[in-house]
Amino acid sequence: MLRSSPASFLGEQALHPVEEFVSQFEDEAGGPGVALFRSPHYFAAVTVPGLKASAVIRGNYFALAPLATASLAPQEFYILALHRKNLHLFHYLNGVCEPTPLPAGVPADMETALAFDVPDHLLEGRSGSSHGSGAGRAIQFGTSSDKESAAEYLHHYFLIVDRGLKPLLGDSPLMLAGVHEDLAAFRRIATTINILETDIGGNIDFLSPTEIGVLAADASLAHYRLCGDLVLRNLREMRHREKVLLEAPAIVEAARAGRIHQLCAADNFQPNTASGDDPVNLAVVETLRFNGEVFMLPPHLMPDGQPLAAILRY
Repeated sequence: MLRSSPASFLGEQALHPVEEFVSQFEDEAGGPGVALFRSPHYFAAVTVPGLKASAVIRGNYFALAPLATASLAPQEFYILALHRKNLHLFHYLNGVCEPTPLPAGVPADMETALAFDVPDHLLEGRSGSSHGSGAGRAIQFGTSSDKESAAEYLHHYFLIVDRGLKPLLGDSPLMLAGVHEDLAAFRRIATTINILETDIGGNIDFLSPTEIGVLAADASLAHYRLCGDLVLRNLREMRHREKVLLEAPAIVEAARAGRIHQLCAADNFQPNTASGDDPVNLAVVETLRFNGEVFMLPPHLMPDGQPLAAILRY
């Protein structure tokens, strides 16, 4: 549990809401981490997946840096278990993964999809039978190889899935799960869906929603760090160097002015010894206050060993 309070705010009266909240859990164990924020006129308890620290941090700013990695990685998204014979959809929210029905326009398997919607060019090599038990069924006599046909069927099936999921997802992120070949094929086809950069590899059909949620949390964190790596790469390659800052005092000043577009910060912020007024925390708080993006990264990845690096809006 992480508690944060201003340095000048130490009266016993102010701690009553905190003590009342904590007393609810004294005889319990386990569960998600909780961060408590207290100021003279504000108290909040926030669930933070993966939070393990137990410390009190005082300062004129709430300590957000220790929570940034767990909080800024995607916390709500859908998970699509790609399978040609058994398509599944899950909803992930704050560490909890639950099955959710497929939209009406998304068939649960490729055979069902192609029975109702087969591309015209794949029907050219078929002829209807007019007698016997197979009356009305199509007989394939085309010359294309089975492998080529299977690839085209899969391509068309994934197009149907892409179109069918869009009304449900909107701009919501989608995490993919499945074997590498299917994941790569779907990524090439699904151009209208917001697909996360990382996925869950392998067949998850035999996993429980809880087990899938654990894998999804790891993949979400990896997505967040991958995005941070990309920001650092862009920062290093930017031609307009006047929009790049590496010095902590200048970054804090720019953050307070709302000028930071993307901030990268070293993630070795130690709650047990830190202050809410630490420059890294100040930069994180002020960047978020003005809707900038924050990425917490391992210190060895930071440019020139600096704890902060920023790309400016202007």
